[in-house]
Amino acid sequence: MEYSELVTQDASEAEIQRFLLDREQIAFTVRISKNLKRLLLMSPA
Repeated sequence: MEYSELVTQDASEAEIQRFLLDREQIAFTVRISKNLKRLLLMSPA
């Protein structure tokens, strides 16, 4: 079963979380430019 199938079948939040927890974990890196980083740090939380 794919995630898209869960969404189109109106699966409950618990079912979606269970599906995501059972999947393989991966690591990824996001590069943020200096300008965007500065903008994010200046914006109020």
